[in-house]
Amino acid sequence: MAQPTSKSIRPLPWFWGVLLFWITIDQITKIWAHETLRPIQTQVVIDGYWNWTYIENTGVAFGFLQGHNTLLALFVLLLITLSYWVARDFDWRKKEVNLIGALILSGAIGNAIDRFRHGYVIDFVDWHYQGWHWPAFNVADSLICISVTWIIIRQIFPTKDKMILD
Repeated sequence: MAQPTSKSIRPLPWFWGVLLFWITIDQITKIWAHETLRPIQTQVVIDGYWNWTYIENTGVAFGFLQGHNTLLALFVLLLITLSYWVARDFDWRKKEVNLIGALILSGAIGNAIDRFRHGYVIDFVDWHYQGWHWPAFNVADSLICISVTWIIIRQIFPTKDKMILD
């Protein structure tokens, strides 16, 4: 397959719609968790497996670096800036690049909004089994994990043209 002769340095127009959609969903679910779960802390969804549990996470993924919010907020801004700089080399004509980019950026922005607004990130999804709990998470965390997993899988198992959604 011939290499593209030129790359677009800007995302496709629908990138912004996907980005805004997922930031909105993330923030709505966190508002719901804050308003509904904060007073009661935990609500059982499926007994023994799944709870809604309100957590104010001042750390990063899986609660690491608790209590270093200012440093983490600055680090997130640095990552977003660095990501923008690196993304200039992406071929934004490709649908997959736009989708993965929108999802991972939605997650980063969603959690950054919380960090700047509250001083912590609201987590509320609590999966557990026989006393073992997966670290609580939220929609933004899910978007980041899905995107990173997608990128890793595409690196390990590339398709012929390297992009499946063209």
